[in-house]
Amino acid sequence: MGCLGRLIGLIAHLTFTVLGRLLVLFLRLLQHIVAILIGLLFNLMRLSLQATIIGPKQFVERRAADWTRQLLMTGMSNDHFDIAHRVSRIIVGGMVVMGWVLIVAGTVLIVVAIVRIVT
Repeated sequence: MGCLGRLIGLIAHLTFTVLGRLLVLFLRLLQHIVAILIGLLFNLMRLSLQATIIGPKQFVERRAADWTRQLLMTGMSNDHFDIAHRVSRIIVGGMVVMGWVLIVAGTVLIVVAIVRIVT
């Protein structure tokens, strides 16, 4: 029974060691993914603030024109220019609106946290 108990203990120890290392690896990977997502969210908010300063309509048109020009330079045919420009405008406009929503949501969360501390 002593040998069997040691064997079971060794197998359990090795299993928990492997599971612990996998957990650490997963958390490190998750840390990098969260950092990338936070960076993307800050870029989205920066884009929206730039659109607010310049003017949303003018900003969307300028950014969509840049994206369409880049698509044409990569080899897209001129037949699809109008569709590509429309899609680019929709995407840029959506990004600007999503950034505004993030800014408003962040502001609300900060105000709620301050109110909870004060009251």
